[in-house]
Amino acid sequence: MFRNKVKAIVGIILVSSMLFGCGQEAVEETQTTEVLVEVQKAEMGSLSINSGFVGTIEASESVNIIPMAAGKVTDTFFEVGDMVEAGDILFKIDDEAAKLQKEQAELTLKSTKQSAAMNQNTNAINFYSQVYNAQAAIDTAEVGYKAVQRNLDDAEDALDDIDDMVDKTKSTIAAYNQYMSDYKTAVAGGDTDARDKAAASIVFIGTSLGMDTRAGDSVSLEAVGPALAKSLGDLQSAKSQAKNGVASLKDTKYTTGISLGQARQALQTICEIQAATGGQVLADSLQTGIDLAAIGVESAELALSFYEVTTPISGKIISKNVTTNGMASQQSVAYVVAQDDSMSTTFNVSEDVKNTLYIGKELVVERNGKEFKGVVSEVANSVDPMTGLFTVKADVEADGEMLPNGVNVKINCETYKEDNVVVIPYDAVYYDSEGSYVYLNKAGKAVKTFVTCGIFDEENISITEGINPGDEVVVSWASNLADGCDLKISDGSKDEVTDAN
Repeated sequence: MFRNKVKAIVGIILVSSMLFGCGQEAVEETQTTEVLVEVQKAEMGSLSINSGFVGTIEASESVNIIPMAAGKVTDTFFEVGDMVEAGDILFKIDDEAAKLQKEQAELTLKSTKQSAAMNQNTNAINFYSQVYNAQAAIDTAEVGYKAVQRNLDDAEDALDDIDDMVDKTKSTIAAYNQYMSDYKTAVAGGDTDARDKAAASIVFIGTSLGMDTRAGDSVSLEAVGPALAKSLGDLQSAKSQAKNGVASLKDTKYTTGISLGQARQALQTICEIQAATGGQVLADSLQTGIDLAAIGVESAELALSFYEVTTPISGKIISKNVTTNGMASQQSVAYVVAQDDSMSTTFNVSEDVKNTLYIGKELVVERNGKEFKGVVSEVANSVDPMTGLFTVKADVEADGEMLPNGVNVKINCETYKEDNVVVIPYDAVYYDSEGSYVYLNKAGKAVKTFVTCGIFDEENISITEGINPGDEVVVSWASNLADGCDLKISDGSKDEVTDAN
């Protein structure tokens, strides 16, 4: 629109100069019945608009490390910029009080166990003895069952190996018989090459059996056959024995499984009898006290572990807020660790732009003249109350060296696009109080045609209503261009340019 206004102003100045600077004769020279213009056929196409945003780079994954315990910091081991591995100790907090709490919990557990032992009556002692013996029987049965299972697995593997060896030996016998037949045929026919080739193959088989087989000795060659037959017989015998062994082990596994089930049933029976006589009630009560004391020890051990603060991820220290002899708090971030092998950027957009973005949409991140590919990974569904905008996050194909954490970057992203619309040059559209319009060339006449415009860039504009593909649109400006005027279509010659001027 701005460029159309400029064109109009320039036209007025030119006409004024001709009227008042050159006299009446000049006016008459500029008057013509035709307006020289350029036209272009409207075409179907697509048009898109890229928008620019400012984003902030951050690591794709970063962790704020807040201690689970408070107290005086005794040691720190890493500074900002240092690389750390998951599990590294970042700092320690004075743990003397926590150690005393653990010792107290351990003494409580010991005392509880002693009290339980002292208060255990004869029935309970007998019960535990029975349980112990029953559990020992279960353990023994389980060990035996697992041993039988391992032996059975080994035996089945061995049987499979023998099967493979039998198959290979049968294949070798078939090959030997063919080589021997070839050998005899070659000898009878006087074909020394075929004879030597067959003999070499037989020698190879005999050597693999540990035999002294010689190519020129037909007796040693023929001896390979019986040796192979014997080897096959031995393997088949071993296979039979292996099958018997597997069957025997399966029987043993079955009986061992029955023994294991009986042992478990015996333990269950003991427990049921004890519960029925009331002894289980006492045992449960004592055990509950022991379990509670044990939980106290575990809780104390867990609390003690909080005094050595570790990093859950590998990465770079980007912030440190604790010092030796300073205080660590459960409400304050002590360290921030970021993974800088992959980076992301966040930026804010309006609701209209947000509605054009989606996860997976590509964009370009620019910093210091360098461009990096990015892809949208998150689009907020609610407005940030601080900015009144929607926050968008994108993953960037760069590491922490190329795009350091915290820097600002420029983001270029396609935000609007129209497909299958009429596209014409932007300068062909004019505006007045009634709306936007273009001039069409119809039979040599300029026809003012109102249109509905869509999106536009520096060169083109989309038209959603008013003209159709193939319509000839006037794309050049002329001061005397008006609805109904005669048009002279320019062919781009220099003479026309001179006349137009």
